[in-house]
Amino acid sequence: MRTTTRLVAAAATTVLLMSGCSGSDGDAADGRITLRFQSLAWQDESVAVNKELVKEWNAAHPDVRVEYVQGSWDSVHDQLLTSFEGGEAPDIIHDASDDLADFAYGGYLADLDGLLPDRLKRDIPEQSWRTTKFGDGVYGVPFLQEPRVLIANKKILEAFGVRIPTVEQPWTWAEFRSA
Repeated sequence: MRTTTRLVAAAATTVLLMSGCSGSDGDAADGRITLRFQSLAWQDESVAVNKELVKEWNAAHPDVRVEYVQGSWDSVHDQLLTSFEGGEAPDIIHDASDDLADFAYGGYLADLDGLLPDRLKRDIPEQSWRTTKFGDGVYGVPFLQEPRVLIANKKILEAFGVRIPTVEQPWTWAEFRSA
């Protein structure tokens, strides 16, 4: 949990720094920048951690304030598309990687490629980075992976003569289909 929290913090901090560098319509008369961060966290603990990260950022960076905005997975694509088209999109967005392509190719997202620290790039596996790359640009920072797995009852598989897959010898697609 600690490593995940640190990774989320590193990713959030990096994104906040990059957004701050690009300027914002949230510039106050006193020169302070306000960035809106739309989070899709929905579990109580995740919402609390995200709000705490925003609070920590604001305490450490008085000239670049972050405003936490709660979003919803139920309507995020339509909400973002409408807000991009209307010029009112949040500055920092939590979203799924499959949604990035539309917004990256639509010209709505900043290319983060030259703005990311090398340490952050090394800490995240290349296959995860590929979910954020479109054309020559990098349009997001992977910070969470949700492994999808299938669980099977070994006794039932054996009773039907199905070979049990192993790490060394996983099922082929044909075996998987047959099982």
